[in-house]
Amino acid sequence: MPAPDTELLTKAEHHIPADPGVRDCWGFIVEGIKLGWLDRDNIRELIGYLQNHEHYGLDELLFEEVGDCLRVSFLDDSAECASDIMINELERLVTGLLLPR
Repeated sequence: MPAPDTELLTKAEHHIPADPGVRDCWGFIVEGIKLGWLDRDNIRELIGYLQNHEHYGLDELLFEEVGDCLRVSFLDDSAECASDIMINELERLVTGLLLPR
């Protein structure tokens, strides 16, 4: 298993998205980073898939559009949120606009 990007992990762990749906999904982003499945490059790739309304998966972490929502799932847990808001939060994460608290 690859080592997580500790700087990215710290930023993600300390960020609390304002949108309640994205906040519900954000824990899966943090978990993906902890497991080394999501790094800056994977997140940029994920953003591209989401912008094209395509599914994206890494091991047990899956992102899929369901109707007007983005469903994020990890193992047996899932949450839904607005794709455009999640894309914005992910872009802020990889461009360094999220600052650790």
